[in-house]
Amino acid sequence: MLIELTGCTGSGKSTLLKKIRARFAELGIETTSLAELIFGTYASDIIYKPILSNIILDIIVFPKFVISFRKNFKLLAFSLKVLFKKPDSIIGALNRCRVVIRKIGIDEWIKDKKNSHKIIFVDEGTIHIAHNIFVYSGVPISRDDIEKFSSLIPIPDVIIHVTASKDVILKRNLTRKSFRIRFEPQKKTMYYIERALKSFEYLHSIDKIGTKTLTIDFSSEDNKEIYKAADKAVNFILRKPNN
Repeated sequence: MLIELTGCTGSGKSTLLKKIRARFAELGIETTSLAELIFGTYASDIIYKPILSNIILDIIVFPKFVISFRKNFKLLAFSLKVLFKKPDSIIGALNRCRVVIRKIGIDEWIKDKKNSHKIIFVDEGTIHIAHNIFVYSGVPISRDDIEKFSSLIPIPDVIIHVTASKDVILKRNLTRKSFRIRFEPQKKTMYYIERALKSFEYLHSIDKIGTKTLTIDFSSEDNKEIYKAADKAVNFILRKPNN
């Protein structure tokens, strides 16, 4: 079973994923993650070095992308069309194109692992391509484009859509102090957050995706609420027939 956590940057995906996996461990159910499958015992070290981990991922999964190029050509072509329609910058669009290629390659790579692992978690997989191609643009978000996108992407068995209020997301992003946010006006950061929230709202309203999705509001940082959210996700996953 392949489970993807998706949602706006700063919504709390990584924190929730840790709690969900801890809850499964308490139940005696083994889970794994993309990082553990690729990096093995070094996963906990490399995951906090995004530049290094992304370079390694690009090298490992690119052959899978090449092999599946014809199958995923329409998705790639659509992504390029959206990315370069009115991008925030050409360099940014090129980088996000590389991310799309990586995510397609990861999806193809991980298919070979599904039979040998019961539950695999991916933080920001193919569903999250929506964030990569729709958010950083000056073009209004179109339901038609979102529906077209949903018809092209490989869909995981379960989707955990993590969200929060835009003010909470903004605060978390500012706390992170990523390279881009350091030099970006706060107003523009909020603009991107609002676009991300709208993109995911449209995407998860589409039946073929919505039926596989659990949306969790992760605005609260109270431990009790966090554990409740994790339990809700675990129960949702365990009810799925693939499990």
